[in-house]
Amino acid sequence: MPPDGFRVFLARIGNRLDTGFYSISAMVRGFVKVSAFCEQIETQKRAAVLERLRNRRRSIMGFYSNHIFPHLMDRALSRPEVKRMRKEALAYVAGEILEIGFGTGLNLECYPGSVEEITAVDPNFHMMRLASQRIKNSRIRVDFHMLGTEKMPFPSESFDTVVSTWTLCSIPEVHPALAEVHRVLKKNGRFVFLEHGRSPDKSIHFWQRMFRPLFKAGGAGCHLDREVNSLIEGQRFVFERLKCFYLEATPRIAGFVYTGVAVKRL
Repeated sequence: MPPDGFRVFLARIGNRLDTGFYSISAMVRGFVKVSAFCEQIETQKRAAVLERLRNRRRSIMGFYSNHIFPHLMDRALSRPEVKRMRKEALAYVAGEILEIGFGTGLNLECYPGSVEEITAVDPNFHMMRLASQRIKNSRIRVDFHMLGTEKMPFPSESFDTVVSTWTLCSIPEVHPALAEVHRVLKKNGRFVFLEHGRSPDKSIHFWQRMFRPLFKAGGAGCHLDREVNSLIEGQRFVFERLKCFYLEATPRIAGFVYTGVAVKRL
């Protein structure tokens, strides 16, 4: 057994080692806490930067959607060949008429002379600013409602004809919207449509899928590749006439057209 003095010496060394060990442990724990705090600060900074970027993007896209896109769309859909197609499609309207996606009012001068009044809906206030002058100059009375198609306030079986031109591509919830169209139509009522959508050509459809996010962002929610005939048939409509073709002088990814008349069946 070691002498008492040596045991005391060993005990002191042990105490110092223990103290040093605990000091190192405390330092490590402190370092971990500081690192975690710094990481939290960096995460908060990154989140703040990302949020600022998102807000800036929303601001830019909001300005574009509200003040630039309506004019671009109005010009693109004012072309003579598009106006001719509008007149051909609208030749089939009759009775009480509801137009969904009224937009800038380009259909007003394309309705047959027998049409004196229509009801119209559109959720975009800035489109209405452009449409107001056309409404003022038109012979047709327009009962306008600023709302979307997904949930309309009209009683069931209110209209003989519902019109949709270049609209179904940009409705966020297209299935509920078409269900509403079916609801407000009278029995054997007509859904008159002129739309663009999915190409039957696989190569074109491939590029439609590739460009879909770009068009959705730059075209106010436009979905390039919605299969319009299937969407309409899925809501208990029967086609009275259906014509599909590529629009001239238009890129094929955005120019496959569906036009015709679908009849409501209960």
